Amino acid sequence: MADIPEGFTFENPAQAFATSESWFSLIGPVYRRADLPPGQSRLGFASSAKHKNYLQQVHGGMLAAFFDYVVWNAAFSVWPGGCVTLNMTINYISAAPLDAWIEGAGEVVRAGKQVAFCQGVITAGDKILGNGSAAFRKIERENSR
Repeated sequence: MADIPEGFTFENPAQAFATSESWFSLIGPVYRRADLPPGQSRLGFASSAKHKNYLQQVHGGMLAAFFDYVVWNAAFSVWPGGCVTLNMTINYISAAPLDAWIEGAGEVVRAGKQVAFCQGVITAGDKILGNGSAAFRKIERENSR
């Protein structure tokens, strides 16, 4: 298992989604950097056998779900009431290894009244695994976290 870098803390799915029986529990555990300004996010996870494809590498669907969560966190940091993904594009650049620390960095490029545009990158060490962009629509909820 990969070491968790200093500065990353466990993201508790019970706090984020009110249940540990969600998609989040399947991809995690996920760790976050909390020392970033609004509009930025950094998250990571230690890849393991549950993330693998038949080539013994991290499945592209796992990377897509992780990327969506990374850039969503950037948008959520400026809209804590909530937002949903409108569209997302991910470019796969390199294979993602098992037993590695996989890290994602996201940022809000522009946020209007209802839509935020974000970009991000996923890495394993110095290796870029993928990059992409996404748009999110702001939502209003009565019980926002």
